[in-house]
Amino acid sequence: MKNSAHISNLTRRFLESSSESRLFCEGVQDSFYGTIPNSLSQEHCHKLEELPISEAATIGLVTGAAIFGIRSIVCYQRVEFGLLALEQLITNASKTKYLSCGLQTCPFLLRMVIGRGWGQGPCHSQSFEGIWSSIPGIDVYMPATSSDYTAIFNKLETTDSPILSLEHRWTHLTNVDTTVGCQFINSVVTVVSSSYNSIIATKVAVYLAHNGINIDVVHLLSPSDTLDRVRTSVAKTGRLITMDIGTVRQGLGGELIAQLAELGAEYQVPPVRLGCPFEPASASPEEAFLHFASAESLLNALCDLLPSSSSQINNARKELASDAGGTASDTPSSSYLGPF
Repeated sequence: MKNSAHISNLTRRFLESSSESRLFCEGVQDSFYGTIPNSLSQEHCHKLEELPISEAATIGLVTGAAIFGIRSIVCYQRVEFGLLALEQLITNASKTKYLSCGLQTCPFLLRMVIGRGWGQGPCHSQSFEGIWSSIPGIDVYMPATSSDYTAIFNKLETTDSPILSLEHRWTHLTNVDTTVGCQFINSVVTVVSSSYNSIIATKVAVYLAHNGINIDVVHLLSPSDTLDRVRTSVAKTGRLITMDIGTVRQGLGGELIAQLAELGAEYQVPPVRLGCPFEPASASPEEAFLHFASAESLLNALCDLLPSSSSQINNARKELASDAGGTASDTPSSSYLGPF
């Protein structure tokens, strides 16, 4: 089963859990990439609302509804659409609890999809996690696995704050039994990642282990996750690579390195930040591949940090390429039909 089917089941459970639950979506009938059960339109039609293209009005609506006890899920086809709702998110939704001294709460889940690859180009390949995570009063998550999505939906049932789920489109296609993150006693590098990058980094770690090199991969579900695991790993390895979904400049990797510096982290070599350059992604598949952090860029960074192990790293590179079986660079697998 894919994550999309798992999210669909979580959505059904949420809507059946309470009479005061609602789902608002831009594209209810399209099933939002397979993450909304088609049968819901018949069983719970009174709880489903097709959204007009008016994101600010939508967040104003669910903020007001939340104050009166209605928990909602809102689905935007792309992260960029959420930019039109920033004023409502910043001024009202994030501050409701604080403006009312805790007497009013504002629980809802805003799901926004991160695009990449075929059909996305410069307008629909952005994540803006730096923007969302800079808003106090909002919980931001960047899921990769089925357990991540389960944690987000469980949080929705108990939270009193808005939740943003930044969902990389390719994580919807991942199998539910996929796990991310790994740690070894004798690891020589720490890699910190989130979202789809954690899937990439974990796969690289598996191939490297086959070639005698162990690395720690620390998956962060949220930018606000505790740094204990990262700090412990870096103390062991003395080497750090961060992998941002978005831009390196003012990215989450830079913030993480700054926080580690405040905690007194020490390195054998300077930390390395991987992510997007400070420019929009190209619509060209080949150029788009080079724009994002990837298995290739991670392996290149590892060669720089571990020059004496370059032959083993390059062996892992060849094995990865061989197992990819010629899959196009702007698709996650040969079964991906895109563009969305």
